[in-house]
Amino acid sequence: MSAPACWTCRLRRKKCDRTRPACRGCSDLSIDCHYSSERPDWMDGGDKQTQMAQSIKARVRQGATSRRAKGFAVQVQPLQQGYSSKAIKLHESSSLETLPPLEELDTGVSSDDATTSAGAAHSTNQQETDDFLTSLYLDTVFPHLFPLYRPASLEGGRVWLLKAIQEQPAIHHTVISISAYYFTLLLARDASQTLRTPCEQHVWDTLALHMDSSLRIIQEEMTAFNKVRPSSGKEDVLKQARLLGAIVQQLIFDTAMAQGAAWNLHLKAALGLFRDIIETHGQRDGFLDLDAVLQAIAPRSSMFNGIHLDFTPWSQDQNAFQFFAAFLIYADVISGVMSGTTPKLQTYHGMLIANETACDSRQVLALKTEDYIGCPGWILTVLGKISAIDASQNATGERERREIVELKVKLQVGLADTQENLQTDQGQQVAEAWMHGAMLYLIIVEQGRRPSHTETKHHVQSIAKMVAGPLSLRSIMWPFFMAGVLAGQEDETIFTEAVLKLGPLKAFGSAKEALSLLERAWLARDETPQDDWRLSDCFGGEDRSADKYGLYLGMFIGIRAVVAVRCREGHACVRDPG
Repeated sequence: MSAPACWTCRLRRKKCDRTRPACRGCSDLSIDCHYSSERPDWMDGGDKQTQMAQSIKARVRQGATSRRAKGFAVQVQPLQQGYSSKAIKLHESSSLETLPPLEELDTGVSSDDATTSAGAAHSTNQQETDDFLTSLYLDTVFPHLFPLYRPASLEGGRVWLLKAIQEQPAIHHTVISISAYYFTLLLARDASQTLRTPCEQHVWDTLALHMDSSLRIIQEEMTAFNKVRPSSGKEDVLKQARLLGAIVQQLIFDTAMAQGAAWNLHLKAALGLFRDIIETHGQRDGFLDLDAVLQAIAPRSSMFNGIHLDFTPWSQDQNAFQFFAAFLIYADVISGVMSGTTPKLQTYHGMLIANETACDSRQVLALKTEDYIGCPGWILTVLGKISAIDASQNATGERERREIVELKVKLQVGLADTQENLQTDQGQQVAEAWMHGAMLYLIIVEQGRRPSHTETKHHVQSIAKMVAGPLSLRSIMWPFFMAGVLAGQEDETIFTEAVLKLGPLKAFGSAKEALSLLERAWLARDETPQDDWRLSDCFGGEDRSADKYGLYLGMFIGIRAVVAVRCREGHACVRDPG
């Protein structure tokens, strides 16, 4: 008696050759071949069967796309067996030849079968995949995440990032995960549907395995480092700085993938390690000094030794530390603002942020955060002070009222300066948007929710004009959210369309979550209290999920991208996510 046809072919109403364990029809299309003696529960003649049929059709279409551009079949290592992080040192590159066999994301092949089928081509395919995804991250994904970060070539450019990817396994895994996910979104016509197909779910599961490996590496490095009391030696500060970079890269991953569950945990770990670095290695002449930390990280010798230059030639580790420090300062401030708490690094702002020095008579090195994340450092400092007042819930106190007046004057002067300058570049426009957003936050803390007030409407309309213009939404996402929360019904479409026009990239970052929060705020507009309303109420207050959304809203990617790639046959394949 011949074997019965597989349930997949029966569902598709196709002839089945009854080959085990997978018939040829299913194998050729790279879809799951379901054999069982009992009828699957999804063959119910109803909704489950319809959903399964649609899912298989989507997978067949995805397979067709993969076959047309098979040169770009994204391959990510199966990590069930895990990487042997015991053999990985923080200062050494990982060996590609020691990695487990590959698993093709687009084929749906199980890891056991992939061990045999991909083993012969493992070394070449792994190198090609890593090169492609690394290049995608460096050339496309990273510039989209940080559109205003344009380091000069003479200052080292982004070589530090390439080095981190090559030499730090935790960062390597994170980058591979972000790039693979970003690439699938670029090829998607409908992000909300694609994320629910079995193929895309398989991609998601594989990326999760990569992140599990990355987290294991970080945890083992932290455990090993904590067993030995940190000293002031150069090797120790380098280990700490690179470990900090790996944790902050996890934060960047959290924002890109909208994975909020562990975000607060990662932020706390990064803040604790960063404070330890500053306190241990940042002392100079009785003051905390960022330059002291950077000099501790500096290499013992440099190709520029003995040469007088008009600029500081930072090493790759120094550039990496400055970038991750700037991101962490920003993340800490935005988290405090959205949760109604004081930023954890506020006491260090004077020695970290440019133009906010600890002592006016001392010339100290500080970070220009506008060069990294777009928002000028002095505005971040103002936001931190406002959130501290918000946390005290005593805006009517004498000291708090004086500080509110000082902060308001500072923001008004900044806005007046931008209006006098008719030839504003992108950076100045971004700064102006952040000043308007800070003014809205200050109004909320001082007066409560006052959407109908003339001053509130002025700042909302100013931001709305920028949102509707050519300015990168990504760089002004927090002001965008502030204006959206206080926008009138007539302006809702401006904020809705700004998110919808992103197309599939809505799923890259927190655009959909941000829009969902705004829509809930609009629906509850009439029932929302005026006097005692706080910004953190949008997220359920300080004790709930404010932290997990705060950074999402700030770091959501907002640039439409057209990516041109060339397949193995030499044909140009262009995908427009919008």
